[in-house]
Amino acid sequence: MFRPPLRFGLIGCGQQGRLLAAALRRVPDTQLIACSDPDPVALNAVPGARVARFADYRALLDATAIRAARPPAVTGTDAVRVLEVLDAIVLSADRGQPVTLERIP
Repeated sequence: MFRPPLRFGLIGCGQQGRLLAAALRRVPDTQLIACSDPDPVALNAVPGARVARFADYRALLDATAIRAARPPAVTGTDAVRVLEVLDAIVLSADRGQPVTLERIP
């Protein structure tokens, strides 16, 4: 039976996010379709010519599946941003979109 690939968007393209994207690329039947990071250097460091890139994480919420990576130590205004991302992901789940979250140690 044919199964379409698991398409995912990556929120957070720093070192940990890029490691996660590289690991998922090695999993059969997965496809990185979008990534998001406000830092243009980190955003463009994710390989893939067909990967849609967004400075604002909310722009990729129409992706089939969302994988969120966050830095291990988040405080202050960064913590507020993480909460905003999580809130947006919850809204995606409420709309019936598949969502997967992983805490990067």
